[in-house]
Amino acid sequence: MEIEAFWKRVKTLLKEKNIVQAEAAKACGRSLFTFRGWMSKAINPPLYDALKIARFLGVSLEFLITGRATDKAAKVNMEVLVLLKKASSKLKRI
Repeated sequence: MEIEAFWKRVKTLLKEKNIVQAEAAKACGRSLFTFRGWMSKAINPPLYDALKIARFLGVSLEFLITGRATDKAAKVNMEVLVLLKKASSKLKRI
């Protein structure tokens, strides 16, 4: 696995979805310190944690590893999550 590409995709998805690293770390059950360390040092996360990251971001693990989505459902799920996040932030402002 090209770990730099893995983390680049994670960073891109976090930015697209307007999610801070602390939320992703919490979803994985890891500390922000650990999560940031993995990203900044390009460390392979344990497989189970990589799967949690993918699920949290609404993509397949294969997408994070290869950059290719194998099923359309993963892409649709990602788009739905982006829309839900935007709607949620707008509702909080009301």
